[in-house]
Amino acid sequence: MADEKNGCAMLVIIVIIILSIWLLPKTCSSSNSNSSSSSNSSSSSRTDWINLNVSVYDNGTQLSITNNDAFSYRNVRIEINPPSNILKKGYVYSTSLLSSGKTISVGYSNFTKSDGEKFNPFAYKVQQVYVHCDISSGKKGSYGGRL
Repeated sequence: MADEKNGCAMLVIIVIIILSIWLLPKTCSSSNSNSSSSSNSSSSSRTDWINLNVSVYDNGTQLSITNNDAFSYRNVRIEINPPSNILKKGYVYSTSLLSSGKTISVGYSNFTKSDGEKFNPFAYKVQQVYVHCDISSGKKGSYGGRL
């Protein structure tokens, strides 16, 4: 009789474990779908970012950037060799417009740090280039790459 009760108890425990394993993924997926819909609603209030399609060319004394997108870039900020500390900025050049299909060529002496230090291409090599800009209707664009 004791063996029969132990067998029934074991069967109940196995059924509970199987039901738990079967129901757990369904519960998690429904809670994930709820959290993703709430994150979507919160992300719609943030600025939308677009990956820019640019070509970058370095001839040793100047940097050329071509806008390969079908739209213009406004309030363009080009940064070279940013430091690893995100609170500091690298050498920056800004321009108000880079039209679709157009190329801008900027001499490296035009890239400056916030303290006024100019980039010296004879002392340093350009390793990283970042482009940030405004697109339209509140959207922003960015590009980052190594040379």
